[in-house]
Amino acid sequence: MSQRHYIHGDQQSGDPSKFYCSACDAFLEESHFFSREDKCCDHWGKYDAAVKVLGNSAKAHRDFGRPMNASNVFSRS
Repeated sequence: MSQRHYIHGDQQSGDPSKFYCSACDAFLEESHFFSREDKCCDHWGKYDAAVKVLGNSAKAHRDFGRPMNASNVFSRS
């Protein structure tokens, strides 16, 4: 994998306190994704759409440039 690509909600590799918002095209604090006052988009919808495109295919993730086990604000336990 040459360049890391992020889907909505992915944790930033260099700064684990930031997560990628595809609507804002920026890495933001976790609170951005769950704020009722500052809602830029349907966060769950954007995450679900990206996950559906990539699915469980290792090849799809590799071709996109995203690790299969990428940490995401919506899938963390």
